[in-house]
Amino acid sequence: MRTQDPFAPFADCLVSEEAFDWAFSRLGATERAWIKKNIAQLHTLYFDQAGGSSCWERSWSQGFYSRQEKTPCRASAVCFPADFHSPARMVAAVLPPLASGAKRFCAVRVGTGDPSWDPILLGALELAGVEEVYDMDPERYRQWLEMAGGDPSVRLELLEDEQGILDREGGLAGGALRLPPVRELGIWFQESGQWDLAALQSAHPGIRLMCGSAEKSCLPQGEKTFLGSLSEFAAQGFDALYVPKHLFREAMAHCCRVLGPGQEGCWIWPEISGQHFAQTKLCLSSAIREDPFS
Repeated sequence: MRTQDPFAPFADCLVSEEAFDWAFSRLGATERAWIKKNIAQLHTLYFDQAGGSSCWERSWSQGFYSRQEKTPCRASAVCFPADFHSPARMVAAVLPPLASGAKRFCAVRVGTGDPSWDPILLGALELAGVEEVYDMDPERYRQWLEMAGGDPSVRLELLEDEQGILDREGGLAGGALRLPPVRELGIWFQESGQWDLAALQSAHPGIRLMCGSAEKSCLPQGEKTFLGSLSEFAAQGFDALYVPKHLFREAMAHCCRVLGPGQEGCWIWPEISGQHFAQTKLCLSSAIREDPFS
């Protein structure tokens, strides 16, 4: 039986306004600027294709009639493990459901019950407009998932669930969009110093970076490096490639996520479609031939 509010029984897990204020006050100006740039780009990409309610009716020449209705889902949530810390990848996960017009959106962190937060992550959620954030231990999350996950009008994103803690039971009625873990990023250098590696490390804490180039003199000191051609480098299987714009076509032959200079603190999830956050209803009927004598 569908509950009117799957979040109501877990109000005690809600992150306080004081925690948001604390996190936001600790964001540096550079961190804040990168997060805002990421949000602005994603807002343009996704709100330009904004959802909302729509209806199409058509009589087909093949002899049938169809009516399709699409409405935003009743609620949506992004669920993520407590060891997830990337502000860029979080913002890229929350903007599409916000753009879809979902009537309610929240974030759910699943961990050990430790109330401490990485301020850049909580600050990024606030800047993106997500202030309903829950912090649950695995048992409370399992209880919540049984309620929310059984509702076909609730859509979930499971963000980088490498340990499999977010969907142990399976069978989510509304379907879950599983965004894969990110482990290693490839950065291609054609000249020294052309990438802001500090911004990459801030946007993706703990992620391995590999720097590649055809010229040894272009490679930075103190980083894992690769000397060879771009095609050899791109074939390493990175989760994202960073290359100059004129190399996008070649890079996209190896990776679905390619970013250029000036995008070091940003991210995109090509796996996300606005259709995931919509409820679609479809009617079919044989076409009824009108009687010309009636």
